[in-house]
Amino acid sequence: MRAIKFRCWDKVDKYMYDVMTLDRYYKDENMHIRWIGRLHKYPASATIQASVSDDENKNFVLMQYTGLTDMEGQEIYEGDILEFEGVLYVCYWNNEECRFELVNNKVGDVEIFLNKELSQNVKVVGNVFENLDLLKFSADIK
Repeated sequence: MRAIKFRCWDKVDKYMYDVMTLDRYYKDENMHIRWIGRLHKYPASATIQASVSDDENKNFVLMQYTGLTDMEGQEIYEGDILEFEGVLYVCYWNNEECRFELVNNKVGDVEIFLNKELSQNVKVVGNVFENLDLLKFSADIK
C-alpha cells in the first residue's frame, strides 16, 4: 500500500508546504479542501499551525504524492518536472484514465503512463511552481 501524502503551493506567499494533516469535506456538489493541523515548510523546517478557510483555499494548489520515487529516491508529486531520456515532462493526474501521467506538449502532446518501472528511469528536476523556467525554453535538455 502506498503512502497518501500531499504538498501544497501557496500562490500568495510563493512557498511549497508539506501537508501534515488534511480534513476534507463536501459542500454543495464540489469537494472543498480545508486545512487543519500542521503544514511544514518544504523541505521540512519549522512547523506552522494553520487552518485555512474556504475563501483562502483558492490561494493553495494541492498536489498528491504518486507513491513512486525517481532514480535517486526522491518522491514524485503531481506538478513535478521530470527528466526522461533527455526530455522534460510534467507529472499530472489524468482523471479520465485514473492514473498519473507524464506529459510534454512540446514534443507532440506526448503522454506516458507513470508506473514503478518508469519511475526508476526518471529524475525529478523541479516543479511547475518553482522551476517553470525549465519548461519555457526547452523541451529537450540533451
